[in-house]
Amino acid sequence: MQTVTVPAGTFDTALISWRTGGQDSKVWVLDDFPFPIKAFTYVHVSSGIPPTEYEFELLDYQENVLVNPFANVKPFLPGKSLEGCTQNYELVDVKKATANFAYIMDVKYGPPNPEPGCEIEWFIGFKRNFADVQFEDQVQYDILVVDDDFTLPPIRSLAQEEGKQFLFAPAGFVHTNTIVKENPGIAHYVIYIYGTSPQYIVAPPEELDYLQIDIPIAGKQTPTPTSPKVPSWIKTTAGFWVDGFSSDNEFVNAIEFLINEGVIVLPPTASGGETSAEIPSWIQTTTGFWVDGFTSDEEFVSAIQWLIENGIMRIA
Repeated sequence: MQTVTVPAGTFDTALISWRTGGQDSKVWVLDDFPFPIKAFTYVHVSSGIPPTEYEFELLDYQENVLVNPFANVKPFLPGKSLEGCTQNYELVDVKKATANFAYIMDVKYGPPNPEPGCEIEWFIGFKRNFADVQFEDQVQYDILVVDDDFTLPPIRSLAQEEGKQFLFAPAGFVHTNTIVKENPGIAHYVIYIYGTSPQYIVAPPEELDYLQIDIPIAGKQTPTPTSPKVPSWIKTTAGFWVDGFSSDNEFVNAIEFLINEGVIVLPPTASGGETSAEIPSWIQTTTGFWVDGFTSDEEFVSAIQWLIENGIMRIA
């Protein structure tokens, strides 16, 4: 028996103790009491200095409580972003070596197709490459989101979003949730491992490794706008017209082709009527800039579109 004093009072307790990594973990318990009076425990590690796992003490205790102290406490989900998100799902299982075979990653995440604004639930195990039943300890890591070319610095760093240089897994296992900020489509998540070292000591650079996990983000994808593609023969025809070797009608025919092919898109009010082959001379000058490469296809198409919509050029 051991008498301990905590903010809730003084108790005659039984001490449960065990040793790991050269340190003694201790838990003080009391018969017929629903939880420990006090605890100070260390993470079980196979090497190095074990970090603290739990440290707590009983702050208050009352007997014969007749009124529920939590009656006015409403359940709260962190953020409105969880409303409408999938709550029941199967986990995707990913077990494979990191890129340079320094670690075996045992990862589970869900839901399989998370939505923007919802959470991804992660279960991440960092295991030794020569014995995948043993967890690494004191792992310095991050969860990144990168582009298709794995460009660094990344698009996102979960550690930076929490104001940290890296995340820390003292026992080599992590259960965490992250909010999806990526657009619908394939998001490239990366578990980026800096190495194994105590929290305030820089990990050896040779231990750096990573595992990329591509996760399909649900939702309607917005197509990437593409610049209009003007066939090369249109530019050749326009060049002949600018240099005076072809008529206005031939240039107008080229513009009509672009409209019919959907390269130039006009509102219904801008179409109809008779084609005018009388084109102001300054349009010829503007087209010359495009032919000579001083303006882009997109700028040329936008200019012709504006001229037609404003009645300066009339195309049937």
